Amino acid sequence: GFVESPASLPTLPVPNSHGNLGHLRAMEPRHLKATTEGDGHVDFATSVAKGRRCTLVAESTGKRMEARYCVDANLGLLVAKTTGQTGPQEGKIVPVKSIQDIWTVDDGEECFPRHIVKSLTSREKNSLLLIEHTAADPYAQPANTYLIEASLSARNALLQYMKDLNSS
Repeated sequence: GFVESPASLPTLPVPNSHGNLGHLRAMEPRHLKATTEGDGHVDFATSVAKGRRCTLVAESTGKRMEARYCVDANLGLLVAKTTGQTGPQEGKIVPVKSIQDIWTVDDGEECFPRHIVKSLTSREKNSLLLIEHTAADPYAQPANTYLIEASLSARNALLQYMKDLNSS
C-alpha cells in the first residue's frame, strides 16, 4: 500500500469552485502520441492508464524520486507511487475532481518554490507539473504534487488529458 507522507511528497490540487482547472491550456487533438518505454508510440490515454514513468519532487526538500503514475479514468484517480528504492514506497492518490489547478513553468517560475526550480535542469523545468489539489482534510490548505514527465510533449499530453477528464 501507499505510505502517504506530506513532508516527503508534494500534493496535487483540486478543481476550483467553478469546476475548472484555471491555467490548463487547450492543446492539440486528443489523440496525442506519447513515447512509451516499450515499442514505439501508443495513444496517450492508453499509456497513462497502464502507467508511465515520472519523477516526483518532494515539496519540502526538492528531493527527486523515481516513480510511476497512472490515471484511472473510471475511478477518477491520479495515482503516483515511488519505485526502485529501498524502504517503504511513497505515493499519492489524488481524486481528479479534487484538482484545483495544474501549473507549468509556462505560467511563470514564480509559481514554484525557488529551491525546486533551482535544482532542475532546463528539460526538467519544461516537463514539470505542479498539481494543486484539495487535501483529504477539508479544512487543510490545498496540497501540491510536483511531477516531472518524460518530455515537454508528454507534459502537454498529460495536461490535456487531465483537462478533458475533469470536464467530463
